[in-house]
Formats: sequence, structure tokens, C-alpha cells
Amino acid sequence: MTLGSGADKDRPSSGEKVYNIQALRAIAAWAVVFHHLVDSLHNYIAPGRSFPYPAIGSYGVEIFFVISGYVMMMTVNNRPSRPLPFLAERALRISPPYWLLTFAAFGAIFSGLKMFSQKQATLDRLFASLFYLPYFGPNGLEKPVVFPGWTLNYEMMFYVLFALCLLLRSEQARISAIVAALMVALAGQMLTQSELMDYVGRDIILGFALGVLLWPLRHVRLGATAASFMMLGGLIGLFVCDTVPLRDWEHVELPVSLSAFLIVAGAILLEKEGIRLDARWLVFQGDASYALYLIHPFALQVVGKISILLGINRTLPGIYATLLAMVAASAIAAALFHVLFERPVHRRARRLLPAKPRGT
Repeated sequence: MTLGSGADKDRPSSGEKVYNIQALRAIAAWAVVFHHLVDSLHNYIAPGRSFPYPAIGSYGVEIFFVISGYVMMMTVNNRPSRPLPFLAERALRISPPYWLLTFAAFGAIFSGLKMFSQKQATLDRLFASLFYLPYFGPNGLEKPVVFPGWTLNYEMMFYVLFALCLLLRSEQARISAIVAALMVALAGQMLTQSELMDYVGRDIILGFALGVLLWPLRHVRLGATAASFMMLGGLIGLFVCDTVPLRDWEHVELPVSLSAFLIVAGAILLEKEGIRLDARWLVFQGDASYALYLIHPFALQVVGKISILLGINRTLPGIYATLLAMVAASAIAAALFHVLFERPVHRRARRLLPAKPRGT
């Protein structure tokens, strides 16, 4: 059974279509937008007013990380690769859009505009942002110039680890090595007092390990009911993690990652049962999720500044109108950025890479 109909021409290099993963990408990206929307509401658009302040939208990142672990296993299974070509393909996939927006934000800040609460543009911070490196300023760890890029730093760290493990011929050995390395990093973070180790072994990397471990379970058939309950359990877990005081727990990212694992696993198992979300508009949202993730802070900033400049945010109807405009601006900006820049640049960039041998 399918829910909706649709097709997608711009698939990942694995060639395999997992529509429910595309749907989860869209949902996770919009969850992050919602989180930043609420953050803007409290700190920028309507500071001091009493509005709910949930954190659950930020948990879309953990869903992304679980998906990333699974999709990387799927990618090399369908198209075997060596370490350097794998890293080159990943870099060409994520870097052009991120670099363009990083230079745009850096230029705006350097010219005197205040963006993302940043007042100064320094070359060392720009360098760290462009090369996915942590930046430790006078006040400790600081986010990249385009602040959602902090998750890309972890993605690239995972890709480097994944690429090294491609030197192992056995899939089981690769899985064991990747998971073991991530668990060692987690343990190092918990057992040491190193600022760098706190960064490298942050609890959130558990999502990558869980995504990799999900790959060997892809052929398991639990039935639609069990898969649905897995997703429901994961969703309930996310809401529980958003309750006080659990949301303020130092290691809350661990249960959040486990909940994200249940959601992603349930979605994949549902597709195995023939239940998939393959509506064309939803597939497109999944494809444009990376563009949405990167560009929505710019849309929120522009709409927010206009609202404040015109005084629209001074009334309750004006605040709601501002929020709706932010959502619309994010959706339009993401669609245009994906269609006009991300997708064509990615296609051209992939032509620079040697053809990969087909796998089974």
C-alpha cells in the first residue's frame, strides 16, 4: 500500500529509493525550522511575552544523524567506493551550498550587519566554518558563521571515520569498527575533562552509530503494526525528553537518539511492508531538506527585521502574521535554492568524479 504517488529524479548516489526516509528528512528539517522559529519569537520578535518554548523541534538533528548512518551504509552497499572518492563525493554534495551561504553571511557581518547574533567577522572563524572544524573562541566553543553548520561539522567527522573504515573489506568489520570508534569517543567524553574530547565525543554522535547498526536489520519483517508502534514509541520518547527537568539533563541527547532510532527504524520497516509516503510534494520536501536547513535562518532574519522595522511585531496578530511569513519565506527560499543552485551544482560536481563500480 502506498500513501500518495510521486517520483524523484534527483536521488542519492545509491540509487535506492526509500520514500519514508525522504519524508522523515522533510519532517526533521521543518522541526528544526520550528525550533528556530520559537527561538526567534522569544529572543527577537516578541521578547518578554509568554509563549510556549518547546525544545522538541531541535531533536530533528538526531533524526538526521540516524538517517545519515543508515544512508551511508546503503550508499556504499549499492555503489562500492574507496575512501578518497567517497569523501570527495560527500564534500561535493554538502559544501557548495554551505560555502555560498557562509561567504554571504560573512560578507554581511563584515559589512556591519548583525546576523545570527554575530557582530564580528574574523578570518579564523571563517576558516573553521569552511573546513568543518570546531572553533574555540574566548568564551569556549562557538558555532560556525552559518550556525546550523555545527551539525555539518559532525557529519564530516562521521564521513571521515566512515571513509577510513571503507579500507575494511567485510561489511561486518566496517560496522564493528565504526560503532566501536564512536563508542570510544563517547566514553572519552564522559571520562575525561578535555574541551576537545567533549566536542568530539558529544552524546549526539550516538545517532550515527544507531543508523549504522540499523543497516543489518533492513531485511527484518516485523509487520506494519509493530513498525507503527516503534515509530509511536520513538515519538513519545521525544516528547518525554522535552519535559522538564529531563530536557535539561546533561546527557539527554542519548535517549533522544534512541527515540530517533525507533522512528527511523519504524519508517524503514513500514516501507518494507508496502506502506510509504511517496507523494511528489513530500519527496520534493525531502530532497530540499538540506537547502531548507541551511537557508531558513536567513529567511527568519530578513522577515524578522522587516517586522520589527515596520512595527508589525508590536501586536499579537502582527506576531502571528510574522511567524506565518517566516514559514512561507523559508519554504520559498529553500525551494528556489534547491532548484536553482543546489541540485544543478551537485549534478555538475558529480561529473568531476570517476564512475563508481556497480555493487550488488
